Amino acid sequence: MKLRADAPGGAFTGREALTFRLVNGAPYPETYAVQNHKREIVAEGKWPAGSPALTVKPLPHGHYILKTASGECSFAVLPDPAERTLPAEAPFALDTHITMTTGSSRDAGYGAVDGFRLVAELCRRAGAGFLRDRISWKASNPGRGQFRLETNNAHRSAPVVSAHDIRILSVYHDAPAWTKNKPKQKLPLDLFAIYEFNRRLAGHFRGKIDFWEFWNEQDIGFADAAAWDYAAAMKAAYLGFKAGNPEVTVLTGPFCAEPMTFCRSALKSDLPLYFDVLSYHTYLEMDQYPKLIGQIREVMKETGVPVSKPIWFSEVGTRVEGVAEISGPEPGLREHSFRQELAIAREVPKLLASLQQLGVARIFWFNLMPVFEWGGGKSWGMLRRDYTVKASYTAFATLTAQLGAAKPEGELKIPGIRALLYRRQDSSQSLLAWAEKGTKEFRIPGKTSRTGAVNLFGTPIKLPDDRRLMLDGEPVYLYGLAGLSPAVPAVPAGIPGVPPTDRDKTVVLRAILPEEVTPGSARDSLDLPEKPLRVAVEVCNFDTVAKTGVITVGGDAAADAPAAVTVPPNGKNTVELVVTPKPAGLRGELVFGGEFNGKQVSRLVIPLFLCSRAGDFFSREVPMEKMTVPGYWVPRSSGKMTVAAEPQEKAVRFSVDFPAGVDRWVFPRYRLQLPQESLAGAAGIVFEVRQLTPGSIRYQRINAGGDGYGVKMPFEPPETEWCERRAFFPPGTETEKIRWLEFGCNPNKNELTWQLRNIRVFHLK
Repeated sequence: MKLRADAPGGAFTGREALTFRLVNGAPYPETYAVQNHKREIVAEGKWPAGSPALTVKPLPHGHYILKTASGECSFAVLPDPAERTLPAEAPFALDTHITMTTGSSRDAGYGAVDGFRLVAELCRRAGAGFLRDRISWKASNPGRGQFRLETNNAHRSAPVVSAHDIRILSVYHDAPAWTKNKPKQKLPLDLFAIYEFNRRLAGHFRGKIDFWEFWNEQDIGFADAAAWDYAAAMKAAYLGFKAGNPEVTVLTGPFCAEPMTFCRSALKSDLPLYFDVLSYHTYLEMDQYPKLIGQIREVMKETGVPVSKPIWFSEVGTRVEGVAEISGPEPGLREHSFRQELAIAREVPKLLASLQQLGVARIFWFNLMPVFEWGGGKSWGMLRRDYTVKASYTAFATLTAQLGAAKPEGELKIPGIRALLYRRQDSSQSLLAWAEKGTKEFRIPGKTSRTGAVNLFGTPIKLPDDRRLMLDGEPVYLYGLAGLSPAVPAVPAGIPGVPPTDRDKTVVLRAILPEEVTPGSARDSLDLPEKPLRVAVEVCNFDTVAKTGVITVGGDAAADAPAAVTVPPNGKNTVELVVTPKPAGLRGELVFGGEFNGKQVSRLVIPLFLCSRAGDFFSREVPMEKMTVPGYWVPRSSGKMTVAAEPQEKAVRFSVDFPAGVDRWVFPRYRLQLPQESLAGAAGIVFEVRQLTPGSIRYQRINAGGDGYGVKMPFEPPETEWCERRAFFPPGTETEKIRWLEFGCNPNKNELTWQLRNIRVFHLK
């Protein structure tokens, strides 16, 4: 860094002098120039002789770059946040990692607490009334009964953030070793340890952190527990949070896997009684949002989640820019070019506003702080490593200034143009508009004498007298409109809370299964043997009085009625059962319930998917012989991929090499030879697979789709020897719409080779 703005991170308000200083021994330049985001010079002149400081003339709101021979500095000119009031329900928020990046703030010239103040002030200037943060269970609770919350960075950062009138949503996704049954276990199942830690968290941070998620992305790599085990843990977490502070708002851990089978399975265990808000993450492209939200609401409806329950997206981001194009300040960490910065900035208002119009109550952009993935090739931050603002930061601040206090009304239907309609606090209307492709002429509707417009970065736009505005992919805000009605109304956001119930929520059940019985690869269902099964049911009582009652078994299994059991206050007991599966179809449920002290308790539901008996339900198999012919496959990967025949194995081989710093994914596509290979009426795909290179893979699945339709089907990881795998279409799949199949995964290493053979489509009786 050679130039530093006087404003935090270079985020000036319109009332502040635009002053910059030479730092780190930078030589005095002779001249300077200020460019806007279009690279147009908007200010220039001579650097003051002998002075380390330069004050640039006032500029309109916007995103700029100060350029000198000594270096350059990006900066923003923003509306003063003191001039507006964000309502409590303001939807646009920022994920930050504020407690986890103090090292970076020191590198930028700020110590720990000063760094917290810097980040909090940047959130305030951006108009974010909410930030998301993280806390460590492992560091805060090293032994049973040992709590060190006052040594956690959140203990220091939370008061700083609160002093800036910003609320905090926090999450953790680690656990101390003493809570785990196995060394490599991720999500512990010691329900009382979970309860007590969350009780302490809520009490310690009362008034500072009053919104909590339990775990993070528990349906993918951050957890290893089955859906029903997560449900039991979530119940304990909820009860702990509410015991520590009854006023906290409790969110589920954010789900993110597709299809939503894990989420559906977890919610079935009466989980809607134990959270105020459903949390989700997405990095999908915007055109996938309606389908995603539709799936979420369908799962909520199926599992008894009230329609009034709000949805928050605590992480939303984009990969539109690809691998970062320029070298960063540290070896191995790359940064965005300005072209890439602009590509991301254009997405910020589009993605956030689109989700809001679909009824998502609060959306957190990932991420404010500099966070790197893909081996350093993916930069997620709105800030650089030196904590200067990128274009996406200014775009976010403009969004909150224009629409943060407005109410979404819906969307106008204009060919080739997206136009999202809002109602402002003064009852006037606004539009966020952009062209879907290329450039489109837009005749401004609802124009009044007060109508004006600003660009993506808040810079005023002069409107033509004929009301015709040329739009491209860069969003424009139009304000001061009137008399507009949406063609597609916005979906109302919900209100946090839990539905009323007569069930005793303080008794929580957890099933302890034999080691030989394991969930499927998606951890969403169980394959039971046909013989009777011994199951231990752990009964946890989180109340201050003893509970006496009996456990019941229902659904597609039965058990002899066990004797009554008494569970001490704040204690547990175990009931041993012999569970016998009932003759049934391919899918079913194992339901544990009970009545204690005269009240029903929340159920524990384990979905059954009897893969081991799948052959009993096959009516026919259709060989897909062309799928072993390389010419029918289209390579699709973030690396260099080849497809070749293996005649001796009667197989097709896929090999891929990934360059450093990319998001590793490989999904070669086979286009069905229609109509003879139609999948209409199919139940799934069975195939043989083996992996020839060592190393683990993630998210192995078959993608099936066509013409805007698609489903995802996970399967068990391949082995180094040939093994048979089955992938079933999710219930409700319209298989007649499928036009192509993709077999793939996300490898953990830069090289991968695997083979497929004996691929068949099967139909059920």
